[in-house]
Amino acid sequence: MSSNLRGGATASSSSSSSSSSSETKSSYEYDLAVIGGGSGGMACAKEAARHGARVVLFDYVKPSTQGTKWGLGGTCVNVGCVPKKLMHRAAVIGQTLHDAHHFGWNVAEEDMKFDWNQLVTNTRNHIRMLNFGYKKGLKSASVTYINGLASFPEHNDGPKKRCCSNDLFSLHQMHLYQ
Repeated sequence: MSSNLRGGATASSSSSSSSSSSETKSSYEYDLAVIGGGSGGMACAKEAARHGARVVLFDYVKPSTQGTKWGLGGTCVNVGCVPKKLMHRAAVIGQTLHDAHHFGWNVAEEDMKFDWNQLVTNTRNHIRMLNFGYKKGLKSASVTYINGLASFPEHNDGPKKRCCSNDLFSLHQMHLYQ
């Protein structure tokens, strides 16, 4: 069966009338491999799967020197836009509380306390919730998720591509976008 993907690419599913053909296919055979679990990679993977493609998504961020790791969602969700907006919102709330008396509120400044550790904990928990939701969304869309570093081997070994712990998987088609 063949499905059209956005951009005019075509992906073929692995269903076949010949049982011997389907028996010889490895569990690592996909129509599309997506490297990167940010918003673009996740949208691409889920849309292709929705159109019948067998899709694998690789996402891995090497831990920082402090041991920090990320989940799905890319830079924006994990260390960019989302935590920045949550922390900015906390700062705006603090300023609003400071100015509240100008608007008829009786808020004693000596009763206001800010807990940095609580803000960091709540921000991390919110990000983990988003990571979990993204992982669940990939599973619901029948996208195989591999928390691994994917790369293309330097030597030509046909349609096979190397990933993770030197496992090989094969692709029906490969498209690179820059």
